[in-house]
Amino acid sequence: MSSSMKRAAVLLVLLFLAPLAAADPPPGQPDVENDICSTWNSASGVCDDYDSALDHTPGDEWMRSSVEIDIEDAEMVEMSVGLVVHEMSREDLGLDDLDLEGDSKPWDGIPADYIRNYQSLDRGGDTVSELMLERVEEIMEEFIDINFPNVNTTTITTVSEIDFKSQPDATCVYNPDFDSIDEVNGFDNDPFHPPLCFEAVLQMEVDSNSFGLKPETSDINRMMQGLLTMGAALNSDFTASSPMGHSIELSVFPPPYANVQSVEPPGARKARMLDGHPQMYSILHIDNTQAVTEANTNAVELVSRLVHRELDTPTASIDPTEPSLVVDLIVDATDTQNTRFDLEIAIHHLGSQTLDEWGAELHDGSIEFPWVTSDGIRMLDQEVDEDLTSILEGIPIEEMSTAFSDALGADIWFGTPQFAEADDEGGLGFHHTPGETCDESLEVRYCIDGRHAMDGTWPVVLQTTSQSTPMRVTTVIQNMLENSGGDITSIDLSVVTDEDMASMMNVVEVELSSDTGWLQDLLPDDMPSTEFRLTLHLPEWIESTIGESSTVVIHAPMSGGGGQDFGFAGTRLFDWRHPICIESDPCEDDSSDLICGSNQKTCVSFDIRVDIEKFAIRETGFAVEVEFSAEVVLEIYRLGIDFDEEGIELHPVPSDLLRRMMVIGDRRIGGLLAGSDLEAPLDLGVGDIIDVEISNEGMQQLAETITSMSSDLIASYGPITTVPMDFGFGEYTFEGDFTATPFVASFDTITMPSNAEVGDSVPLRLGSKIDDALVRASLHGDGIDVRVQPAAIGLAIANRLSMAFGSPVFTDSGIQVEDAVGYIEIPPIMEDMVFGTIRSSARIEIHLPSSIRLLTFESQMGLGELTEVDGRQVVIYRTPVCPDATTWAQCSKNTDTVTYTVEVSWMFVLGELAPYIFVLLFAIGMLISRRRRLRKERKEERKETTAAEEQKLAELAMEAEFGKFDDKVVVVDEAYFEEEESEKPPDWRED
Repeated sequence: MSSSMKRAAVLLVLLFLAPLAAADPPPGQPDVENDICSTWNSASGVCDDYDSALDHTPGDEWMRSSVEIDIEDAEMVEMSVGLVVHEMSREDLGLDDLDLEGDSKPWDGIPADYIRNYQSLDRGGDTVSELMLERVEEIMEEFIDINFPNVNTTTITTVSEIDFKSQPDATCVYNPDFDSIDEVNGFDNDPFHPPLCFEAVLQMEVDSNSFGLKPETSDINRMMQGLLTMGAALNSDFTASSPMGHSIELSVFPPPYANVQSVEPPGARKARMLDGHPQMYSILHIDNTQAVTEANTNAVELVSRLVHRELDTPTASIDPTEPSLVVDLIVDATDTQNTRFDLEIAIHHLGSQTLDEWGAELHDGSIEFPWVTSDGIRMLDQEVDEDLTSILEGIPIEEMSTAFSDALGADIWFGTPQFAEADDEGGLGFHHTPGETCDESLEVRYCIDGRHAMDGTWPVVLQTTSQSTPMRVTTVIQNMLENSGGDITSIDLSVVTDEDMASMMNVVEVELSSDTGWLQDLLPDDMPSTEFRLTLHLPEWIESTIGESSTVVIHAPMSGGGGQDFGFAGTRLFDWRHPICIESDPCEDDSSDLICGSNQKTCVSFDIRVDIEKFAIRETGFAVEVEFSAEVVLEIYRLGIDFDEEGIELHPVPSDLLRRMMVIGDRRIGGLLAGSDLEAPLDLGVGDIIDVEISNEGMQQLAETITSMSSDLIASYGPITTVPMDFGFGEYTFEGDFTATPFVASFDTITMPSNAEVGDSVPLRLGSKIDDALVRASLHGDGIDVRVQPAAIGLAIANRLSMAFGSPVFTDSGIQVEDAVGYIEIPPIMEDMVFGTIRSSARIEIHLPSSIRLLTFESQMGLGELTEVDGRQVVIYRTPVCPDATTWAQCSKNTDTVTYTVEVSWMFVLGELAPYIFVLLFAIGMLISRRRRLRKERKEERKETTAAEEQKLAELAMEAEFGKFDDKVVVVDEAYFEEEESEKPPDWRED
């Protein structure tokens, strides 16, 4: 609209508003002294007297402006400019020749009363009204252009009132017939009042820079609402300028969804009611009415901080107990040689500190983000196509790769993550479902309405994958064990391979509660609050006993950890419930060559080979001497070990696994248990308890220790004495002394089994030897002393022993005593060991010298045989077994009786040599003292004796207290009545 058309419109309005006066109204009590407006230039009005004291400005203009910017939304604003005119420049109005009289000066401006009176006065082609409107339009355009450049004013209208927020409102008059004290009762004699008021109302698009938004923002209003709802703060920036003689009040009303939180000085905040609720807005007042120069006319910024106005939709808040990130490390170790590692990072929100540390300056840093939620990231991506590379590059992926590699025993290297495809759980391209995830009626990528508006419930997900690489699953298990408590946690499994662990899991079941905080320790220190989940897809040799069997999920909350229950077992548990025989196939519990029954968790046996090298009779000392060598091998098929560790069930350990454990121990100085709180104690019954090192070197050290302690070990048995035994020619008692036996323990190097499968068919063999030993049996009355010592220090003994047994009979093959038959009772082996009470067996092979021959050798239970090898007789005997016995009384019932005859008069030596050597070698091979059993029996006897004595004392005390009871009275424990009560039928009632 052109200026001339605007002026014409204003004049038309003025004509309608201002009725013409036909004549001066009756003045009543006239106070006006001048007659300027009724005499100058043929005018007929009344103007108040000029008084410079009523002029509030030193210059020739006095105007007040009210500028209101109402931001309907971030894209459209309504600007209302109200101008109150008290005085205008003579030059602008063409009234240089108007004499105001009074104390006026020629350079004083024209007051409002005079302007109204001369509106229609023509001043060189333009009326005073037209000149006035030109100046009003000029002033308004200055207000508009400073905030909205290149926007022209619309129609300027006159109004009767202008509202102000920081000063009194202005009431205006346009009719010159009603503006003077002489025309309106109650008016003051003030030519500057009432003023003239003008108003222009404009609607225009918002400059996005006014809110710090990028010009290319596709939906400014929606983005602004989203930012504020997310918790961001925007700065709105508008400008006000007040010329000399003017005052201006600039008010900026934010959108309905925003509040002004703060205003930079000289601005201030005020409140208004909007939709029934208060809303804070900003206001700026500049007063240059007293300025005498143009120096104070600089523009002033009204900078306001906008925040979200909570009505039905709350501002998104960050729960400190909820994680900023959720890191999922998915490890597919089904093939441990080609393990796949996938990393997913779900971003729920990122705090401003994290954004700064990562160098992620979103939106050019023009918006104050306390945090950016996942919805906020989607908003930036949609509305301004924000480059989100800074977030991707901000993830400390290199540090995470290194930490994961060290913790999982693999070479893991993740590249820069990328945004994952969207799904129902989130993603950069996620869309909200109306009425479900968002209260908006349309499907949107970010939500600005409802309780989940602009929050991080549906995260943005990043993904990256490492190359396939070998991995030790054992490392994960070790980390879990280390954080579970108990002695087992101290075992260092760094030398244990996955094949080793697969073998161990054949006999182990683990249930534990582990502190998962070790996962949090893998994250860099500058990571925001992060929840960590490690999902491990297990190889086929191990399974989880909690949840999905093929997968274990380790969850570490952002607080640092917490107890989580886990359970593991091998998928090929070793089945120990089978018998073991020497040769029988199939082996049954009733097989004749049974070594251990299917009910025996611990199965050990002995393989004893004795070679009698020389036999001599010392007639002068009534003695015989036998030089021999022997080899004793302890065969361990399986061991039932009471691990005594809560949450760990250890099944019987087969020999294959024992071998593997020894070889594993070779990989570390100090053996398998080095550095841990676990020990493998061995009590030989003499000296200190030995802490056995689980390794080949440890076995060699143990062999040396046993060898050096053999004399003390044998002595710990005490004298060995038998009851009188009948050999067919008289009864004799044997007393044995084996302390000088030249015993040497010698364990061969143990090698690793060929694969992870375990079995107990091939025993672990631990050997010992007796080389060049001399057994001396001498006759003393009705007793025979048997002593063993090295052959090199044997004494010269008289050769008279055979004379004690009657007249010998010489045959072609030797010497024998007529009608002399030897009897030996051989019980099964039942001893207390560190592995509990075992019921074992032994195989004995005795090679006789060529100078001695057994005429007969018979076992009542068929457990022995007599063969010949290289011209020498060989006695082969297998001790009886008692696989089902639980007590020694039951076991001893399986005692075997062996009878034999020998060609020489000292046949009792041969008859007793084998069992006593066996006793010696068995004791050494078992590495345990029979004294333990005797101690146990004596302990039980003492308990019984103590109980009897206590019973007797109780009876005496009761007799002293209550008198002597009748013989029929029986004193019983209270539990007797409780048992009686529990045995009554359910429907029993007392009469």
